[in-house]
Amino acid sequence: SFSITVESGWWADAETDESWGSWRKNWFGFFSLTASPWIFHEGLGWVYAEGAGEEAVWCWTDGFGWLWVSSETWDADAGEGALYRADEADWLYFRPGSPGDPDAGMFYRYSTGEWLNPRGEPLD
Repeated sequence: SFSITVESGWWADAETDESWGSWRKNWFGFFSLTASPWIFHEGLGWVYAEGAGEEAVWCWTDGFGWLWVSSETWDADAGEGALYRADEADWLYFRPGSPGDPDAGMFYRYSTGEWLNPRGEPLD
C-alpha cells in the first residue's frame, strides 16, 4: 500500500478560463499547464515554473535563466511587471508586445538602462 500527495504550489488558487485556454492566476495572468513544470504564459511564453508558495514563482527562461516574480511585482491586468534575475542579482521589467506573442515582448534591464528582446539581446 502507498499514498501520493499532490500539491499545486504557486498556481493553487488559479481559475480555469476557457476563453484563453487554461488558467488564470489572479496576480500572474493567463497560462497553460502541462504535465511537467513547463507552462505557456501569455506574455513570457514557455517557462519552467517552480514554487511552493501561492504568491510567488520562480520561472526559468531560455533568454534570462531563473527569474523570480511575485504578486507584489506583477500586474496581471496589464500583463507586465518586475522580475528578479538570479544570475545577475538584478531586476528586469517586462512589457508585453502583441497579445499571445511572447516574441514581441521586451525586458528593461535596470542595471544598464537598456531594452532587451526575449532572448536577452539588446534591441536595436
